Amino acid sequence: MKYVVSKDKGPIFGNIQLPASKSESNRLLIIRELANGTGELSNLSDSDDTQVMIKSLQEIKDGDSEEINVGHAGTSFRFLTSFLSSQDGKQFVLTGSDRMKQRPCGALVDALRAIGAEIDYLENDGYPPLRIKGTSKLNSKVSISGHISSQFISALMLIGPSLKEGLNIRITSELVSKPYLQMTAALMREFGADLDFSDQQILIRPSAYIMKDHVVESDWSAASYWYELLTLCGGEVILKGLKKSSLQGDSEVQSIFSFFGLSTEFMESGCKVYSDGNTDVSTFEYDFTMVPDLAQTLMATCAGLGVSGDMKGLSTLKIKETDRIEAMANELKKFGIITRTAADSMSLSGKILSQPDRIQTYHDHRMAMSLVPLAVQVEQLEIEDPAVVSKSYPRFWDHLRAVGFRINSDLL
Repeated sequence: MKYVVSKDKGPIFGNIQLPASKSESNRLLIIRELANGTGELSNLSDSDDTQVMIKSLQEIKDGDSEEINVGHAGTSFRFLTSFLSSQDGKQFVLTGSDRMKQRPCGALVDALRAIGAEIDYLENDGYPPLRIKGTSKLNSKVSISGHISSQFISALMLIGPSLKEGLNIRITSELVSKPYLQMTAALMREFGADLDFSDQQILIRPSAYIMKDHVVESDWSAASYWYELLTLCGGEVILKGLKKSSLQGDSEVQSIFSFFGLSTEFMESGCKVYSDGNTDVSTFEYDFTMVPDLAQTLMATCAGLGVSGDMKGLSTLKIKETDRIEAMANELKKFGIITRTAADSMSLSGKILSQPDRIQTYHDHRMAMSLVPLAVQVEQLEIEDPAVVSKSYPRFWDHLRAVGFRINSDLL
């Protein structure tokens, strides 16, 4: 299946109820489970990743199956690896899609084994699937690199309070995606955890999570595509459910897009984002080490504006749903954009000169959502596997229709 997407030139106006943050939702679901399942979580994400987490935790609780399959849901896989390791007397096989079996998990498994977890690789060393036998006899000190994936460290942090002696995590290199760890720490503290956080050490004391009702904030990563659209089209959009004092690192999108003439004003229901029409910039440079999920959005924005871009701090993009550096380079070239890639960076230049063939999405929701705004620069854009957006933003296409995009399906 593919979508053929087009839009007339001109500004967009809308009132958008953004999806809830899956990052917050999945952390809270683990915390609630460790707090014995009490507490009401409102506005949980309807994304595939969160629905997988809900289903998996229920299967673990019911014990009806010895295999938990998380499909493409990387966050769920990592958090559940740690969670299952701490569940005394329970044994499960944790697996996923073919792509999940290509995503390394060795650093997390090594860290869990170092504190006494019983985990075996069932196919290739360092990769899913895993056989995990839970135990309550986990030690309290572990070291882990900070430059591979913040989700590995978050996975360890979440179980820390439930361990008999807590958990002392020593970080052996510079942290990437630090805001996600700060989010984890803030949510843990909100529900009773006692911890100290620094770049080199996270000290978590033994304590019981005390669950209470919580409303999940909308997703700033999803908001980024609206900032991109407003930059390319102009106009004004109200994005519901966002908070000025957000736990999400991707709220940095406000500051980044102010460079392209966008303003953000907060109100009770969310925020109003609008363009002052000042997009007369020629170059853009940014280090995405702390906010890697915004990188594709800014790559596509620069391409749409004809702005030369120099994107750094992209090392974690290679182990996402796809190798996002190469995938973006491949697709932007179809528009006539010149790209140069390295292990942790990408530069691009040139203007959109050509009508691309079908845009591939590589089973990656962010590929689809970051590239489709470029439909305003060409006659039409063909997007393969449009359903991939359900991983984080199931109503994305409906919301585009609401602001004037024409979206036709082709089952061929």
